Amino acid sequence: MSLDAIILVAANVFLIQTFKKLPWWAKTLVVIAALLLLLLFLSLLLGIILVVVWSVYSLFISGAWKSLPAEVSASIVAGLFAIFTLLLGNYFTQESQIRSALKLKEIESQEILLIRKADFYSDIIDKLIALTQSPLTVEDILKDFYGKLYIQGSPKLTSSFLEIVESIKANGSNQKMLESDIRPRADALITELCRELSQARQKISSSYNPYNFKG
Repeated sequence: MSLDAIILVAANVFLIQTFKKLPWWAKTLVVIAALLLLLLFLSLLLGIILVVVWSVYSLFISGAWKSLPAEVSASIVAGLFAIFTLLLGNYFTQESQIRSALKLKEIESQEILLIRKADFYSDIIDKLIALTQSPLTVEDILKDFYGKLYIQGSPKLTSSFLEIVESIKANGSNQKMLESDIRPRADALITELCRELSQARQKISSSYNPYNFKG
């Protein structure tokens, strides 16, 4: 992957973050300036294209090309075709490099999120194991953990975890209930969390497939 493309992506991310911190009036000025620069660039590009097209059109419509040697006419056509091919090739190459750099940035962001999720799930699993082993010390085990649970846990995970906690609070002293109902539910939740992490890791690994960075 081109280093220039990676630098360009990093610069774009920095500019976007800086732009978000600006007051509304500064954002308006920046947007207007950007639109004016874009309009100027498009005008220059359109002017160059029109000049080239008009020059080629004038050459053919005037019949002057007929007086040129065949070798010169062929060279002109070949030159114009080469320039067009070069410009088109450079455009698609740069576009592909930028797209690949953005894809890599997205995968890296997913990896960071997966690491955070794995740490949180690890805490959940540790708490579940501790709760089923020491059901009479629920409050000590879960001290200062509820905030993390509500902030990082999904509604489904939070609900499942709290249902197990409430069952332990109500029936933790009942060994039969603990073995037949509570511990199997905790084990099922642990298995589900491990499966979810495994699938996320596989998805990220498959994202590094070279075919995902083509085109």
